[in-house]
Amino acid sequence: MKSTLIGLFMAAAVWAQTTAPAQTASPLKDYLSLTDTQVQSIRTIRQQTQQATASLRQQVAADEKKLQTGLANGAAAVELGQILLDAQALRKQIGTQQTAAQTQIQAVLTADQKTKLQTLSAAAKLLPLVRQAEAMGLIEPVAPAAVGPMNGAQQGGQAMMGRP
Repeated sequence: MKSTLIGLFMAAAVWAQTTAPAQTASPLKDYLSLTDTQVQSIRTIRQQTQQATASLRQQVAADEKKLQTGLANGAAAVELGQILLDAQALRKQIGTQQTAAQTQIQAVLTADQKTKLQTLSAAAKLLPLVRQAEAMGLIEPVAPAAVGPMNGAQQGGQAMMGRP
């Protein structure tokens, strides 16, 4: 559930970063009854988290490049192991900061919104079963959402809710 909530908040944050709160009729915003102030708060929290983790993510990328180079050049197992441990420690720091951001975002939500989010999270867990039932012909396939600014689908890979 934690990873689903993080995913939902990240998707909401991407949407919030690319849209003006008062100009968007978002299905998620409508479902959760998010106010423009809440959307702005979520946006701010996510931007702060992205800024706070940027250097850590760059260090992880550098470690991954070192690992690839080391593997290609036959580096010692001890050296490769240390690079892996360093990258793992950085990922843990990123995760800690993301968890703190999730806690901050949760504090922005009302009790009713948290309940609705739990329902959404539970529904998301059923998605693999839905896909299997569709594949077996047990249920009609759910039509994919059309791409557009007001229907909640991705537009050009930029945002969950598109641009106004």
